[in-house]
Amino acid sequence: MNRINEIQNQESSLRALLAQRKLYSQAKDVLHLRGGIALSIAIAFPLVGTRYPGTAFWLALIAGGYFVTDYIFLNGIESSKKYLAAKIQEKFDTNVFSLPWNGIVAGSIPDNEDIQTFSEIAFHKETGGVKKELKAVQDWYPSAASRL
Repeated sequence: MNRINEIQNQESSLRALLAQRKLYSQAKDVLHLRGGIALSIAIAFPLVGTRYPGTAFWLALIAGGYFVTDYIFLNGIESSKKYLAAKIQEKFDTNVFSLPWNGIVAGSIPDNEDIQTFSEIAFHKETGGVKKELKAVQDWYPSAASRL
């Protein structure tokens, strides 16, 4: 018998799961923003350019500027949030399964401050939505895992 069920429901473990969920949610929000802006440009700019031919150069310049900005900044923000979320999930798993951290594969261990920051709102609010979120991450692995 192991301690998986006990460890996975400790405050530090729940915080890690809430933090990674929050980060993945934020990454998805950035992805939707990027897609929305790109789709808006793809639909609106040709229509405006056709209606007002003198604006075609400026619209192309704005679109090019957005895509450069998207590639440099928004893509980086989205990727960094997903990367940190994956590292936090890895930290949770190594803790729950009592495995050593593999720095070669996973890089540096995520800071506890990051986990604290991204789990703070969800962990301390006393609303129905937060209780639902906490309940969703409790018993992350089934109870049968403790018999492994």
